Amino acid sequence: MIPNLLLALLIPALISFGMLFTLRNCPALVAATISIAAIILSLFMLLLGMPDVLTNGSLLETYKWIPYIAATEFGLLLDGLSFPISAISAFITLVLVIYSTKYMEARDKQGGYYGNLLLLYVGTQGVFLSTNLFNFTFSGNSHLSLHTS
Repeated sequence: MIPNLLLALLIPALISFGMLFTLRNCPALVAATISIAAIILSLFMLLLGMPDVLTNGSLLETYKWIPYIAATEFGLLLDGLSFPISAISAFITLVLVIYSTKYMEARDKQGGYYGNLLLLYVGTQGVFLSTNLFNFTFSGNSHLSLHTS
C-alpha cells in the first residue's frame, strides 16, 4: 500500500489547474499537454490502487482537518464501485482534452478552459471517492466557484 495514494491522485490535476489558471493565454498545445500529463499521472496513480482494492476490497484514507475537533475529518475511499467509475471519468476527461485540442487552437484563453476542465475532473474524482456528505458537497461544487471571463 502506498501512503496517501488517493490524495496524491488529485494533486497533479490541482497543480496543473493552478499553472493553467495563471497562464490563461498560453497556446492550446501547451495547455493540452499539461492537462494530458496531469490526467495520465492521475490515472496511473488510480491504477496503483487497484491491487489494494482487489486484495482487501477497498482502500480507505482519512485525514483530520482540525485535530482538536473530533468530527472534522474527511476521507477518500476507493472500492469496487468507485474504482471503475473513477477510471472511466479519468479516461473520458483524457479523451475530451485530446479531442478539444484542435478546436481550442482558434479560441482565446485556452489555459483557462483546460484549467477549468481539470478542476471539474478533480471535483468529479472527489465526488466518486468521498466518504461523507461534507466531502461530497465540497467536491461537487468546487468547479462552480471559478470562471474565465
